[in-house]
Amino acid sequence: MKNVIADVYNGLDISVETYPPDDIIDPKSYMTAIDNFPKGSVVIIFTPDDTHFEIALYAIKRGLHVLVFMLSHASIIIYVTFGTSLNR
Repeated sequence: MKNVIADVYNGLDISVETYPPDDIIDPKSYMTAIDNFPKGSVVIIFTPDDTHFEIALYAIKRGLHVLVFMLSHASIIIYVTFGTSLNR
């Protein structure tokens, strides 16, 4: 990653903290990760389809912007409607 990102973009910080840490298995670790983002941050959800809704809704309720990959049409309508109702 260093030679294709950090070196190309003048030393851009590419450090990352993973949730959960590599030696722990926790299917709800997304909550800890999301809770550590400042309000207004962007969350990109690239997980199995059946996990999207729960994770996206958790992030939206905390004032984060959400980008989800592989959504069904019905899910998109729910996310947009809920996000709009929060006036964010």
